[in-house]
Amino acid sequence: MTFKYVHENSSLSHIKLNSKVEVFLHLKIDNFDPDIMYPDKNTPGEFYKVRMVPATNIPFYFSCEGVSRFRNDLQIINADLRIVPELKIAEQKGISVPWKLNMLL
Repeated sequence: MTFKYVHENSSLSHIKLNSKVEVFLHLKIDNFDPDIMYPDKNTPGEFYKVRMVPATNIPFYFSCEGVSRFRNDLQIINADLRIVPELKIAEQKGISVPWKLNMLL
């Protein structure tokens, strides 16, 4: 599965990215630990990550410069700790957590 961060479709698209920014993918199956994404050399503002994932619903989000983000053009759910308790674990590790998540269906 290829995950793609498209800055212009993100929850914080009004904030400019500098050329050296690092973007991270946070998957529920990894307890939302950050996984660095690769810049798309052909499309500025886009990053990708290829991952093997189980065939199930997977909440995820992105972060860059310590701020959590989600994509507005994908399925969105509320980041409810009762539904996604792994967010509390990530928060306790000092990882920025969002108020909304994207959902891989």
